[in-house]
Amino acid sequence: MRRLVPTAPALRSGACPFTKVPEFQIVTIGRSSGGPFVRAYVRFTAPVTRQGFPAHGLINLRLFPEQGWKVHHIFWYETLPGDIVPPSYTSREWHEHEHEPVIIAFVRAYVAAWVAGEYDRLTALTYDWVTEEPSTDYEKVELRSLALTSRTLDDGDVRIGVVAKLRLDTGVVKIPYQANGFFLAVK
Repeated sequence: MRRLVPTAPALRSGACPFTKVPEFQIVTIGRSSGGPFVRAYVRFTAPVTRQGFPAHGLINLRLFPEQGWKVHHIFWYETLPGDIVPPSYTSREWHEHEHEPVIIAFVRAYVAAWVAGEYDRLTALTYDWVTEEPSTDYEKVELRSLALTSRTLDDGDVRIGVVAKLRLDTGVVKIPYQANGFFLAVK
C-alpha cells in the first residue's frame, strides 16, 4: 500500500467525487467494547461526478485526544453489504446532543476542503493509516484467497473489484470471513 499510494496530497485524494456537499447522518458514536478509540460512523448520500463511484457511503472517523477528529476511511457502496454494518456501540457519553453537531461540522469541513481542492487541509483532516506501522492485530488475519476483477471506465480509470476470503484468529476460534469491495485506480 505504501508503494502504491501517491505521496503528493492532490494525487493522494484526487478530485472530489461529490457534485455538492452531501447530507450527513450519524450512525454511531462511541468506543467499541470498551476499546481505546472513540469512533463515529456517518452515513451520506450525494450525487457524484465520477463514473464507478456509488452515491452512498459511510465515513469512519476516529477521535485523537491531541488532534481531534480525523477521517479514518470512507466506504462507498451501492447497497450496504451484510458484512459491513456500523457497530451498534453508541454509548451514552458520546451520543449526547452536543457531540453530534461537532461531528457533522467536521465532515462538512472535510468535504468542503475536498470540493475546494484544499489538499493540504484535507490531508490534515485525514488519519494517515497507510504510512502507520501495522499493529499486531493484523497477524491474526490470514488471507485464504483473493479474487480480482477489473473494468476500464470511460475516463481511463480502472475499477478493481476485490473478493478476499480471510480467516480471523480470535485466540479462541478461527472464523471465516469474506470481504468484498473495490479500488479505483486513477490516472
